[in-house]
Parts: sequence; structure tokens; C-alpha cells
Amino acid sequence: SEYFKKTYNKPAHFIPYGAAVPDSIDDSLIKKISVQSNKYFLILARMEPENNLELSLQSYLESGVEEPILIIGSVNKKYGKFLLKKYNHPRIKFLGSIYDKALLDSLRKNCLAYIHGHSVGGTNPSLLEAMASEAFIFSHENEFNHSVINENAFYFGSENDLKQLLLQAGELRNANAEKFISANLERIKSFYNWERILDENENFFQKILDEKKLR
Repeated sequence: SEYFKKTYNKPAHFIPYGAAVPDSIDDSLIKKISVQSNKYFLILARMEPENNLELSLQSYLESGVEEPILIIGSVNKKYGKFLLKKYNHPRIKFLGSIYDKALLDSLRKNCLAYIHGHSVGGTNPSLLEAMASEAFIFSHENEFNHSVINENAFYFGSENDLKQLLLQAGELRNANAEKFISANLERIKSFYNWERILDENENFFQKILDEKKLR
């Protein structure tokens, strides 16, 4: 809403996207991917340059960490094929698209760190889903991501930033995961829950109708 006011001098009403906190998460599902809890990194994204996949994967290789990194998302288009070829490495696992939500929730919860590289747009659904499924998050530093997770993630803006986070991931998780995850879950429940968002949409459109009747 601030962007529209500043750019076009027009008022706008912001209503966020939402996510649902799973009733339960089956930790054993990660065995389908042959990984162990807290012993892999995870990226879930569309294969697009603005999602900073090259930055993330280059940082991973330069860090030399032993834990594998899983990348979930279709690699069928040109950029996905480029990444698949450039980052052909035994510890980099391109898994393609996965639509099993229970498995995705389990993978997000049990990763050592979830790397969120999205850098454009507003409220990103994949970030909300990571928060809702109790992921420990390393996020690209930008106003969109920061407005969603506030201080409850570690941020990176360069390859070196992320490299250092990856090297310290175990220590950072042990010291901060409980606090960050709890705060992110509460934010989903209190601000990004679908019931609240649906009510806000309904109230907004009702307000428009009421104002139209008065004209």
C-alpha cells in the first residue's frame, strides 16, 4: 500500500496471503528422500533468477559443508536445465517438483536450514509455508522477506554472507531455532491465518459496496 501511495499517489488496502499450520508433521516421511533430520539443507523455489538459486548454490559449494542440499522445483524450463548442468555435484540433489504436502512439511521441518532466496514480490507463499511447517530459515535480505519474518531468521545479501551461515548452521540452529520457530508459528496463527484473511477480504468488499450505495 505504501508503494502505490508513493508511486502513483493512490490509496491501496493491503491484505496478505496466508498459510495453514499443519495439525501434525510426520518426521519419518523424510526417509522417502533418503535423508536424516538436521543433516541436509533445503531450497523450495521456482527456477528463476530472482530467486537467487545461483547465489545459494555457489555459496553452498564454496562453504564445503558435508550436508547435502535438496532443491525442490521443476527444472524442465531453460533456466532449470542450466542450473542442473552447472551445478552437477554429488551433494546437490535436484528433486524436481513435489506436490505431496505432508512430505514437503516434513522436509521443511527437518532440514538443518531452509534457504529462502526470493527477492521480488510481496508476501511469498513458500516463505509462509516454511514458517508454518517449523523450518529454521536463512532468508535473502530484502524488505519483502523482512516484513514477513522480522528478526526470526538469519539474513544474507551476498555469497559470502550465506557461506558463513552455512558453515555455522548447526551452531546457529542450536542457539536460535526454538525461539525463531515459535515466533514464526505465532505470526502465522495471528496474522497470516486464512480465517482472518478471508474476514478481511469480506469486510473490505462490503465497505466498497456500502460506500457505493451512499453515492
